[in-house]
Amino acid sequence: MHINDIQVRGFSSSDIAGFLEYWYDSDPAFLRSLGVNPAKLPQRKKMREMLELDMERQGRDGNRNSALLAIALQGTTVGVHELTHLAPRTGGNGLSFESGIMHAHIWRPENRGQGIALVSYVRAMQEYFRRFGLDAVLFESPIHNPAANGVKSKLGIGASGEGRMHWPLLDGPVRTLRYRVTPGELPAIEQRMRRAWTELRHRVEEC
Repeated sequence: MHINDIQVRGFSSSDIAGFLEYWYDSDPAFLRSLGVNPAKLPQRKKMREMLELDMERQGRDGNRNSALLAIALQGTTVGVHELTHLAPRTGGNGLSFESGIMHAHIWRPENRGQGIALVSYVRAMQEYFRRFGLDAVLFESPIHNPAANGVKSKLGIGASGEGRMHWPLLDGPVRTLRYRVTPGELPAIEQRMRRAWTELRHRVEEC
């Protein structure tokens, strides 16, 4: 696998099926390990309708303002990034935001642990800064999610403290590590990503 085999692009209607399979066909124990209560998910049909409506709306503006990004491996979508809790810029025109919370989901177990998120995190942040004019991308990563926190560690993104998520899909409040990335930090983060990627591929080749 080469670093350029991993792309981040606009989410499209052809990606909806994989999105739904992840949330509705995954092992419930896996979803609970993320803190998600499967019983609190909206009905599958309702989720599909919401995604289709979003795709229709984004199609009218060229997908420029979509908060969903597809993670592709050699052209095949394997996951998604999402930006939520967008904070409007004070006095702005509603087209730019101060910050948003970024999420990542790699859909299939066989694609996890390959370094895909290591690359896609950086490319997704670059795209979100461009699309939304953000001052910062934020993360609220559950303390008990070593994979999510491990990616930040490899990228050299340090936690700024602890927090708690109180989101509707969760079983209850979830303790998190909080992270904040500004546009000016991205060049150094990308350099660390490339070094970490090279080290990972060397280890894979040695095995």
